[in-house]
Amino acid sequence: MSYSPSKIIASTVVRAKSVIELIKECDIPYTTAFRIMNELKEQGILTIERIEHSKDGKKYSLYRSTFSSVTIRFEGGGYAQ
Repeated sequence: MSYSPSKIIASTVVRAKSVIELIKECDIPYTTAFRIMNELKEQGILTIERIEHSKDGKKYSLYRSTFSSVTIRFEGGGYAQ
């Protein structure tokens, strides 16, 4: 099954979220979520907003989209940005 990064992007526009939150919210497997999020970070679409500590002392990152909206127009069978 193929998973679209659009769910992760849309989910992180309003507030930063942890990988675990995104896995549950977007219903995607753990390894797939990390792969997609790493690709989005490399492309500059996601950023780590901050690093938190869990109650047991483990660190985890909160990810946020680097933009708040995107517009895509379709023209003549293709798309124009």
